[in-house]
Amino acid sequence: MIDPLPPHIWFVRPHRGHWTGRGYYPARREGWILFAVAYVGFIIVGLGVVLLCAFFPRFIWLWLISGAAIIGAAAFVLNGFLKSHGDLSLDIYDVREMRKKANDAR
Repeated sequence: MIDPLPPHIWFVRPHRGHWTGRGYYPARREGWILFAVAYVGFIIVGLGVVLLCAFFPRFIWLWLISGAAIIGAAAFVLNGFLKSHGDLSLDIYDVREMRKKANDAR
């Protein structure tokens, strides 16, 4: 498959629309991997906080605040990756059309 996107673009807009087209959609394998790693990481941190609260209930506020801080910092880093590897001038339908034209021309 020929990919017409520049190599540093991993994310595009999900679709066009003033209110509904916001956010980032993975347009490459690297974007899907980053989303999967972030999703699994958030789940692991959440489960860790639940387990710490269950086994050490005396420090429940410490675990909750620490978990929220870790997830917040990870979301901040993830947002930085999305901004640096995203192109919001394109949506996923544009990318699919560009890929189809590039493969048909081949």
